[in-house]
Amino acid sequence: MPKEEIQIVTTLSPCTRRTVESRSSCSSILKNLGLVNIYSGVFDTSLGIEDNSIYRDIGINVEVTSDNYFKYVCKKLMRVFQEKRDLSLLEIKEGFVW
Repeated sequence: MPKEEIQIVTTLSPCTRRTVESRSSCSSILKNLGLVNIYSGVFDTSLGIEDNSIYRDIGINVEVTSDNYFKYVCKKLMRVFQEKRDLSLLEIKEGFVW
């Protein structure tokens, strides 16, 4: 299957910058692998991303779902991760209340 046909599905739009200097952003890694079609639940507003323009500048396409329930779940997950960044994924999962 050609890479252009592969679509990545994520809860949050991929990061566009890293705070650790030795690593690349998720967006850069995806682009370098030729995986340029991403379908996300929500834009990661904690990174200041409000629309697709930054991704177009990078050279990838991020489409956000129009499904309201999927958006709701993804926004809830985003809040959980923002509030509990210092916890392990298992601790976050155990504390997640729908």
